[in-house]
Amino acid sequence: MDIITLDSDNPQVKLAISYGLSQSIKLEVFEDAIQDTVKNNAYLPEEIANRGAISLSRRAIFKRMGEIFIVRSSINLNSEYLDIPEFFWRNPNLEPFYIKVKKFLDIPSRVMALNQKLDVLQELLDILNTQLQHRHSSLLEMIIILLILIEIVISLYPPW
Repeated sequence: MDIITLDSDNPQVKLAISYGLSQSIKLEVFEDAIQDTVKNNAYLPEEIANRGAISLSRRAIFKRMGEIFIVRSSINLNSEYLDIPEFFWRNPNLEPFYIKVKKFLDIPSRVMALNQKLDVLQELLDILNTQLQHRHSSLLEMIIILLILIEIVISLYPPW
């Protein structure tokens, strides 16, 4: 457990430090959401490698795609939480406190790791989408083959 001790009673310094702490906590929420999503879908690439296909139904694949998209979009839509707050534009003398907290809590590298996990989730989303497209095209091919077969059978037997 880390402990941060403040030598200042200045409320603006405390606010500057609290911005860094709040970003770390928000980042942790994102990290947990991505970790859960990765854990829930980790078997899919293995299944593709072993079986060559995903055993999920079309509806289940769409649900997974939705879950992955929700996690990605919630992080991307809330990325302003990871920017430097406007408070420091008006108080540039307090920004060093904020930067020290960010470095102490390793926020920049955590954001980079988060982005890499998002990239992996995007690849998984692409794989699921490809799987759905493949299933759909296979179904269409089977329907066309069946229709051609019916046409051949009809042409072989003239109407009575």
